[in-house]
Amino acid sequence: MFWHVFKAKLRVLLRNKSCLFWVLAFPFIMAIMFKAAFGNFNAMREAEPAKVAVVEKSLAAESGWREFFSGINENENYEISYMSLEDAKRELAADELAGYIEFDGEKAHLFINNNNMQQMLIKNALDQYAELQNTAGVIAQLNLEYLISKDGFAKVLEEDFVSDASDEKIDFTINYFFTLMAMAALYASLIGLELAKNNEANLSTKGARAAIAPTDKTLVMLADMAAGFVICFAQQLALYLFIKYPLGIELAGAFWQTMLINAVGVLAGLSLGIFVGASNSKSEGFKNGLLIGVTMLCCFFSGMMGDPRMRAIFDNLMPTLSKLNPINNISDGHYALFAYGGDMEYYWVALGRIAIFAGIMLVLSLILSRRKRYDSI
Repeated sequence: MFWHVFKAKLRVLLRNKSCLFWVLAFPFIMAIMFKAAFGNFNAMREAEPAKVAVVEKSLAAESGWREFFSGINENENYEISYMSLEDAKRELAADELAGYIEFDGEKAHLFINNNNMQQMLIKNALDQYAELQNTAGVIAQLNLEYLISKDGFAKVLEEDFVSDASDEKIDFTINYFFTLMAMAALYASLIGLELAKNNEANLSTKGARAAIAPTDKTLVMLADMAAGFVICFAQQLALYLFIKYPLGIELAGAFWQTMLINAVGVLAGLSLGIFVGASNSKSEGFKNGLLIGVTMLCCFFSGMMGDPRMRAIFDNLMPTLSKLNPINNISDGHYALFAYGGDMEYYWVALGRIAIFAGIMLVLSLILSRRKRYDSI
C-alpha cells in the first residue's frame, strides 16, 4: 500500500505546474540573479587600491583620524594622501581620486563623483571607525579609568578584543546563496500544502475520496511526505550543484554535511505546509500566500534582502525569534562549514534546531489530520 500511494502521489505532484515553479524553478532564477548582482564583487575588491585624499587643513593635528588613516594606508585596498581642498577637487574631477575627505571638527565628509566599489570601501572604512569611536565613548562613560590607565582607547581602535585565527576566505556575498538554499528548502511547504489539500475532505474532492477510503491515514501521510521529499530533495541537490559548478560559487564542507542539513530543511518545509493545510479551512489561495509570506519574512530577517548586516541587527533586537527562524538555522549550518573551518559544534546546533522545528510541525500535522471528523462528505 505504501509504495502504491507513494508512486501515485509522485505523479500527481509532478503535474502541478504552479507549485513546481515555486519549488523547482524559482530558486534557480534567484541564483542566477544573485550571481549577476554579486559575481564580480570579489574581483572588484581585489582591483587597484582606492585613492583617497584628505584635506589637510580641515583635520586637526591631534585628531585620532590621523592614526586611523596611517593604519589603513598600510592596507593594500587603500592609498591615502594629504592635499589642499583645491587640489582634491581638481584630481577628483579628473578621476584621479576615488574621493576626498573633508572634516568639520571630528566629523568626516566624503565627496565622490561615482558610486562604485572603491567608494563603498572608503565609506565602509569611515563608518567602521566612527562606530569604534562611539564604542570608546560608551566605555569612557562606564569606565574612564580603563581607557586612561591601560591605553584602552588604542586597544579599541586596533580592534584587539576580537581576533580571527582562521584561514578561511570570508565572503559576505555567500550569505545570499546560503539563504537561497534555505528558502528553497522551506518552499517545500507549498508541496506540503498540496499534500494536505489532497487528504482533507473539506478542501478537495480528492480529499473526500481519501477520507472514506479504508486506508491508514498515517501511512498515507507518510507516503505522501516521502513523495514530496523525493521531489524537493532532488531540487536541493540540483540547486547545490548548479550554484557550485555552473555559477562557480565557492562552497565548503563535506557533501554529506551540506545535503544532511538541506534534507532536514526540506522535512521542516513539508511539515510546515501540511500543518498550515490541516490547521484551518481557509482558501487554498490564502494558505499559499501565507506560506510564501512567512518564508519571505524569514528570509528578510536572515539578511537575504538588502544589507546582510541586517541579520546581526535582528539577532540583537529579537534573539529568541532569530533562533526559531528556520531560514537562519539552515543558513547557519552552511555558514559553519564555510566560514568557521567546519565547526561541527556550531553545525550540529543549527541542525538540531531545524530538526526540532520539523519534528514539532510533523507531530502537530499528524494529530490534526488523524483527529478530524466530518458531518457529511
